[in-house]
Amino acid sequence: MNGISLVYLLISLKQKNFMLLTRGDIIVFIFIVGIACLCCVQYALALSLRFRRLQCEKRMGEQGFQRILGRKKFYETLKQELRRAGRYHLPISLCLFDLDDFKSICENQGRAFANDLSHSFAELVVGAIRSSDYMGCHGEARFCILLCHTDLGQADNFFIRMLLQSQERLDVSFSAGLTAYRIGENADEFLKRVEDALAYAKREGHKKARCSIGKDDSCNVKLF
Repeated sequence: MNGISLVYLLISLKQKNFMLLTRGDIIVFIFIVGIACLCCVQYALALSLRFRRLQCEKRMGEQGFQRILGRKKFYETLKQELRRAGRYHLPISLCLFDLDDFKSICENQGRAFANDLSHSFAELVVGAIRSSDYMGCHGEARFCILLCHTDLGQADNFFIRMLLQSQERLDVSFSAGLTAYRIGENADEFLKRVEDALAYAKREGHKKARCSIGKDDSCNVKLF
């Protein structure tokens, strides 16, 4: 608006004798018009990014993203399910997915693009888990999936299925940590083991998974 106002002011000052405009006046006029156009383009881009963000939020609400729990709610649910698993000796596994090079994607492709990618991946996972499973946010582009009535071998199969689907549908890879519940451990110990497994996987490279099978032990998960 400031650029347009300046253009209007310049024309008003010269409108009585337009032919007396000097070459300098014309250059200033063109410069101001260019600035005004640039401002309009930037404003349009800002509106476009805002529209895309609102569409993503709307999509999250409409396509089952309400199933993604916040960190606190997921932790409470985890404790509840561990009590049930311990009481009835049920198998239960935990997966921690982390998108590879998410920070680099943000820097090179922009925050809006990276968020769309994260939302698309979350949507893919939500569509793959059962009604008895739980998914929670565990950081930026990091998701924790609690697989109830699932042993470690079945959790491995789930990881492989998600890896294949993400390769087919999304232009992004992820790494994962996997672990199974041991009778007597608490939620913090359970989470710590899956976080350690993911840390091992991230050190090995993209599309890797590590599976914690003991107190201080871990092994590679076969991807295919």
